Amino acid sequence: MADRHPLPKAILAREALISGAINAAFSAAFVMLAFGQVPVVALRGARGLVGDALPQSLAVAFMASLVPSLMLNRKLKLGRSASIVRRSIATALLVAATALAGHWAFIPPGSISLPAALSFKVAYGALLGAVVTAFSVKQLLKAGTGIRHHDGDMKA
Repeated sequence: MADRHPLPKAILAREALISGAINAAFSAAFVMLAFGQVPVVALRGARGLVGDALPQSLAVAFMASLVPSLMLNRKLKLGRSASIVRRSIATALLVAATALAGHWAFIPPGSISLPAALSFKVAYGALLGAVVTAFSVKQLLKAGTGIRHHDGDMKA
């Protein structure tokens, strides 16, 4: 059954939106650093969008999992810092590997304009950051506060 308690939904939504915005900005900055000197960006290859998927996905997933979880951990005084770091590393590695495989499978050879590459990477960074943050915060809330989603009530 859907969760009817506003607190977890509000926390998840706020953290996901913040993470999405921050990761969109970081993605834009790194696209300009990596590709800003060329008018056309290769889709495949180590210096193309697929090659950039691994470091971008790793960085976004790690920070999107680690930072909001540590901040919420501190705010709620859960004392789970070590497990959050371990979980964030594992999440980032799994997400990055999956993202690289997805990029490789679905992005064809060729090239696109720098503005198109920028748009793609910003949207990808925002979406990935929001999804990973929502997942990580939800796991932390469930583990740390006893929130159950089956009946919509919070139980400490």
